Amino acid sequence: MKLFLVEVWKKSKVTFVLFSSIILLTFYCTFVQFEITPFFLWAHYSEQQSPQESYERIYVRVNGELLDLPSIARSTREMIQIPTEEFCKLKESNFENITSSIIRIKWKGKFSDEFVEGFITQVTSTKEDENKFLPWLSRYVERTCDVKVETIEVGILDIVPTYKNGKRSAKKMNLEPIASLER
Repeated sequence: MKLFLVEVWKKSKVTFVLFSSIILLTFYCTFVQFEITPFFLWAHYSEQQSPQESYERIYVRVNGELLDLPSIARSTREMIQIPTEEFCKLKESNFENITSSIIRIKWKGKFSDEFVEGFITQVTSTKEDENKFLPWLSRYVERTCDVKVETIEVGILDIVPTYKNGKRSAKKMNLEPIASLER
């Protein structure tokens, strides 16, 4: 069995150089502890988890009714839930996120402040994007959940797991609105 790179060398020298460069760059970045892929973030899963009394989750209220996210198809639910979670986090932190902070720390002194801030504006959500989210979510919910959206509200609620007669359920408490829109 021949090595892959030997076969690539025989077929195309340019492709071999490209592959070799990527491999060497990856090894170099790992050696100098410059994070280039999530795979190499060893600390990502290193903290111990413990059971909690309650869990925070996002909610979406459409026309005064909570959207039953678990009953929606997974792909649609994730297209509602994941951006809404990110929006709520950003709104609570005044649109300052970890990505912006890491870019500022890693690139400080390597690039001009104007370049860094311009790059952050291009790759992350900023305060200017705040007014675009709820109209987008309204259109998406209308299109996928077959409901006419008059009002929409997103926020955070506490879910308290309960067990009765061996059956699991959850109690929803403390609905905290983050943002709302009336059409």
